Amino acid sequence: MDYFTSGRFAKICSVTKKALYHYEKKGLLKPTLIRENGYRYYTLEQADRVATIRLLEGLGSSLDEIQAFFALTSLAEKDAYLHEQQAQVKEKLELFQKMAENLHFLDQKLHDYQKLGEGEAGHEQLPAEYYYVTAFQHNVILNPTTSGIKYGALVDDFAKPEKISRFFKATDPKSSNYVKPAGHYVYFYQTLTNDEIPAYGAKALTILQQQAKIVPPIYQEDFSSAVLNQDDLIIMKFSALVAD
Repeated sequence: MDYFTSGRFAKICSVTKKALYHYEKKGLLKPTLIRENGYRYYTLEQADRVATIRLLEGLGSSLDEIQAFFALTSLAEKDAYLHEQQAQVKEKLELFQKMAENLHFLDQKLHDYQKLGEGEAGHEQLPAEYYYVTAFQHNVILNPTTSGIKYGALVDDFAKPEKISRFFKATDPKSSNYVKPAGHYVYFYQTLTNDEIPAYGAKALTILQQQAKIVPPIYQEDFSSAVLNQDDLIIMKFSALVAD
């Protein structure tokens, strides 16, 4: 049987000697051989145990929890624990996927905002988007912590462009109650304060109608205030579907 010093074994397992010491102290990994001089030696077969410890650590398990896992005598109990870990991994993967989508969305919007500038109209072809829409309520403040990364308001009546009709937030198809149609949209960006947004509705309608014949509603999308680093200012995206 080949024995490896703690330093050599640590390199084989891509861990530190300090980690091996902690694992030993917790009773997770005992050296196969300890000489009188205190030198510790491990075998290659123990690398599998280290890999399992590292895997469970990476999933967020504490060393005490890992010790409890190794102490389980029933294979069924160990299987149940691993299934629970798999479920947590799946949940984390879904969270990371959502985070990646949100970062991509913000990056695209920031790039477009820099390219187009403020008050300049642009055109874009969009796929259908799924929203959850609620009636407008006074004294309700929309924000990304409760509404998600993509949210805003709808103006349904062009005769009253200053009047917000409904709130929306992006969601999945199953949870939606409103579908933003696919098609050709005209849009522009404008920096405003919250108090300025309602009164700006008439000007927004004029700018959009100067570009194309549009149909209701006007989408008032709250892009970001963090980008400007000014809490009182918001980058608003105003857009509407171009009529066929």
